[in-house]
Amino acid sequence: MNETLPDHIADCIREYYKFPSDTADVDTLINLRRKLAGLKFGLSVSVGVLYKQKNATEHARKAEFFRIRQRLISEGASAAKAESEAQADVVALMDLEQQADSEYRAAYLILESAGGVLDTMNQHIANLRSEKRVETFGQGSQG
Repeated sequence: MNETLPDHIADCIREYYKFPSDTADVDTLINLRRKLAGLKFGLSVSVGVLYKQKNATEHARKAEFFRIRQRLISEGASAAKAESEAQADVVALMDLEQQADSEYRAAYLILESAGGVLDTMNQHIANLRSEKRVETFGQGSQG
């Protein structure tokens, strides 16, 4: 089975959530964060491609609609009839546009969610490092 980027991101996030909340294993968290950041970048490239596809399908539908509408009007159809027939003729393109939009939005939501988890991981790592500094150097004078 070929796993997709969203699958790998979900695996990485599941691995992060398996960590005990009191873990002190900063190195493993840093490696996991590095992996998630790389996967997030890969997904952002895919989101960019999906965005272009979404826009291309929208443009194709609108252009075809306009072309058909103009042809029907030039053949003597009323504007309302031409618009209605043109709308019916681009239904397949509307379906492609909807599919492209759905794929883009789904990938974008995953991208945003991965960013939120990365932010949480960064804070978690910063807190662990801070705790380690306090343990190593103490917290002020003792006296």
